[in-house]
Amino acid sequence: MLNRFRDLALLFAVLASSEVLAQDRRLNVLDPTSATNREITDLVIWSLVFSVIVLLGTGGALFYAVAKFRAKPGQTGDAPQFHGNNRLEVVLIAVPLLIVTILSILTAQSMARLNRAPEPAVVVDVKGWQFWWDFHYKNEGIRNSNEVVIPAGRPVLFNITSGDVIHSFWATSLGIKRDAIPMQSNRLVLTAEAPGVYYGQCAELCGASHANMLFRVIALPAEEYDAWVASVKAYQAPAPASANLQNGERVFAANCAACHAIQGTNYKGVAGPDLSYFGDRITLGAGIWPNTREYLIPWLKNPPKVKPGAKMPAFDGSKNATGQASVKLSDQEIEDLAAYLESLKLEDSRFDFKARKDLQLK
Repeated sequence: MLNRFRDLALLFAVLASSEVLAQDRRLNVLDPTSATNREITDLVIWSLVFSVIVLLGTGGALFYAVAKFRAKPGQTGDAPQFHGNNRLEVVLIAVPLLIVTILSILTAQSMARLNRAPEPAVVVDVKGWQFWWDFHYKNEGIRNSNEVVIPAGRPVLFNITSGDVIHSFWATSLGIKRDAIPMQSNRLVLTAEAPGVYYGQCAELCGASHANMLFRVIALPAEEYDAWVASVKAYQAPAPASANLQNGERVFAANCAACHAIQGTNYKGVAGPDLSYFGDRITLGAGIWPNTREYLIPWLKNPPKVKPGAKMPAFDGSKNATGQASVKLSDQEIEDLAAYLESLKLEDSRFDFKARKDLQLK
């Protein structure tokens, strides 16, 4: 009895956690938010219609044959035999051929419409790494990581590649996915028709934290996007205004600057995500958790513990895979470092995305 209650409690916990995840991870290729998904939805509906026709036809024929030709009461010997039915064989060939032909035509028409991409208004170079995403705005000369900001209603060209293994870039509510392959660039044009926050996911198994390699697409009204670009170009990291923030910057310079960049400072690392205006971001850890102190502290203390396979080292003195002890930062140093990162914000409060309630997850 005790084991049964334990199993029920475990099942309830799993279902509850799944519901929480479902609220934030919306993988819906039939979301009508974009023209691409509407095309896919139409194809899915046609495919389902023909699948039902085939199911009913073959299933009906099977039940008919079983009912008609089953052994009758009192019957002895073999059932009546017959060989060949030219009319039936023609039907069995013609109907599948017709279905495949119709689906092929519909698919070709959809592909032609989807590949007829308009001239992009924005070009973003995307590079996937284990297990995070880097975004370079080619014409604007700016960089962001794990959250890509785009203008709603304008086509955006993504040039997608990888810096290590094969990944796949997929913003499910906006359209189809594209593989991110080392030393190869794949093009993808997406248009967010409405402002909002769109969920993104790596769709190619790439290592221990493949499932944790997420991102967000933040679509702003066109004029607001232009203001965001101007604000980012002019951004200079604010000078620490308190002793705690000064200590946090000192900890960052000593332990983080080799891998991470902050615009307007001497910290120019490229091995890890860009942390300029980190305080404005919705998520941390490449889209896994809300960007709050509750999640930031454990992430700073020991990234590989909370995100398996993460390349960022631990700072709690624990031993790594080779048995070497990591740097140990005090709790106060971790708190000050977190406060420093949270202070990195654009001056315009409109771009504190985690504080905005009008940008809903699509």
